[in-house]
Amino acid sequence: MTTTTTTPTAKITTSDRSQIARIANALHYQKGLSLSAAWSKAWKAYRIKKAMRTGTASFTYTKADGTARQATGTTSAELTGYTSKGSTANYSPVNIRYYDLDKGAFRQFAADRIQ
Repeated sequence: MTTTTTTPTAKITTSDRSQIARIANALHYQKGLSLSAAWSKAWKAYRIKKAMRTGTASFTYTKADGTARQATGTTSAELTGYTSKGSTANYSPVNIRYYDLDKGAFRQFAADRIQ
């Protein structure tokens, strides 16, 4: 279950398409997903990330132990009170990082685990 609060009339920019393509490419080559599955997961990841930038998003993903985890998260600095230090040393387009509002801590998961 993925719930996001994006507006249906929001335009998708070239930068957005590039981000989606980077995620899909990484899922295909790093995680071994078929192109169809990679693009599907990339679009879901994009929608979650976009919703978390300005507000909150509720989503479900599969944890490493195989159990499903429902989370409500954000990356908005206003909601977390955290100021990014700007480091992208461990950046991977496959990973989705977020602040878990239920647990009060930062978490991350791989985009191929989105349900």
